[in-house]
Amino acid sequence: MVAEEGMADDLAALASLESELVADDAATAAALLGGAADAAPAAASAGAPAPHTFPDGLAVHVSNLPEEVQPEELYEHFKYCGEVRRIIIKVDKNTGARLGFAYIDFAMETHVDDALLLHESDLKGSTLKVNKKRLWQNSMRQFTLNPNHHPRMALLFKVMIITRVSIIQHYSKL
Repeated sequence: MVAEEGMADDLAALASLESELVADDAATAAALLGGAADAAPAAASAGAPAPHTFPDGLAVHVSNLPEEVQPEELYEHFKYCGEVRRIIIKVDKNTGARLGFAYIDFAMETHVDDALLLHESDLKGSTLKVNKKRLWQNSMRQFTLNPNHHPRMALLFKVMIITRVSIIQHYSKL
């Protein structure tokens, strides 16, 4: 009986503490959002991107990461370059295993330039490779299939079309 009463008291205390934390979080979030609303016009006039966007031009690709590196460790390594806005450590969708690289977003282009100076720096025994993040449009251009670029590509397209026509003719007879 006494243990149950003590447990009920603990649960009540925990519930009140949780409600206080939720109220504090709501107040803090409102204060931060109010401050962000005031700061957004100033940042836009200064040429900085909006606080909620992460342009590719303000990010670096960091590869050759140690197996168990944490985002906090990456932050500590890159914080002297400038304002770190986001760190993404890429993982395999199916297995959850880390892929060995990350993207780090910065607030300004000068911060990206400073981060590039950390190319071949050491983090937990691994030599990091730091490069500018490739823009999506530029990286896809090299994979466009245009038969005019190479004669073998034209042959490949002809084979693909003939194969497709053969398959359609075969199944249309059935």
